[in-house]
Amino acid sequence: FGLRDVIRNKTDYGLATFQVISRHRYSHFTFSFRGSFRPDGSNALILHEKYSRLCSLQNAHREHMERIRALDVDGEWQLSLELREHAQKLARRIQEFDTVVLNAMDKMDPNPVAIYLLKLCNQIGSSMAALRVQDEPLALALPRLMLFSAAKRVLGDGMRLIGIEPIE
Repeated sequence: FGLRDVIRNKTDYGLATFQVISRHRYSHFTFSFRGSFRPDGSNALILHEKYSRLCSLQNAHREHMERIRALDVDGEWQLSLELREHAQKLARRIQEFDTVVLNAMDKMDPNPVAIYLLKLCNQIGSSMAALRVQDEPLALALPRLMLFSAAKRVLGDGMRLIGIEPIE
């Protein structure tokens, strides 16, 4: 298999899995690929797209990522707290992940995780537009990159939890 085949297989499997999981447990539906590739943000494509964009953000700012790792080792955190509304909303959405997973486990229903991931992706999209990393002072860029790294981690974990392998 070539890289294209691997990506196509992961995307197709992710679309099918997400379509099944995102339906409510007791709703009746017939599986179809019709509408699976709509770019409206209601299918697994948005999960792959946002995960890929977060990977690209980290790759484009490798030096900043190394600084973050060094800060983690040194324990010297002299960064500005990001107080913009988009940062706060994204941080709150990330924080909800554990509760959503526990509720889904209690109900034995993966649907809440799928719905949460869609909401997370929508928040990531609006936050990436508002919270720039490129050409920002380190005191702003590093906390933003850390926030987006946390979002990528949660998105990837959530995707794997519902059976969708993120494409790096």
